[in-house]
Amino acid sequence: MRLFVAVPVTGAAAAELAALVGRYRALGWPVKWVGASHFHVTVKFLGEALPDAVAAIETALRAAVGSMAALPFHPDGLGGFPTTARARVLWAEYQTEPALELMADRVERACVALGFAVDGRPFRPHVTLGRVRDGHQLSSEAVAAWDAELLHEAFMVDQVVLYQSHLRAEGSRYDSLARFPMMSA
Repeated sequence: MRLFVAVPVTGAAAAELAALVGRYRALGWPVKWVGASHFHVTVKFLGEALPDAVAAIETALRAAVGSMAALPFHPDGLGGFPTTARARVLWAEYQTEPALELMADRVERACVALGFAVDGRPFRPHVTLGRVRDGHQLSSEAVAAWDAELLHEAFMVDQVVLYQSHLRAEGSRYDSLARFPMMSA
């Protein structure tokens, strides 16, 4: 099983990202765009795990986030990895606040205690919106347009989800295995 832990993007923020992707999809950029049902902020990529590990992961995640209060996630702009001009991935970034860093750290520690690898990189909350197709790059006009976009809609981080990812030729499918609600703010 290929697993990851994430926060789903919901409400007006999801609608804003879907509209943005729709506008850029219509421009015919050499990008494989992500569908709105896949918008999420990855907290921890676990990778391959045996099915019998799921119960322990669920217990660890419930303990890691169950006592944390829900909090808003505010947009911080668009960009690309490694840069927009050389992008392989186009993303929307969200502001990192101490409570969000704490939540990510608690999830990381809980998963490491179960034997999963340490990520080692700082938590950089983002939503992958598209992947530039192999052998292509964005034009300078496309880079300027992407970098000039502003996002306005925040969303509440009120749950963490354990997902299973199924890699397929037509695109990944994500199944929610378990949801871990956070306390109401």
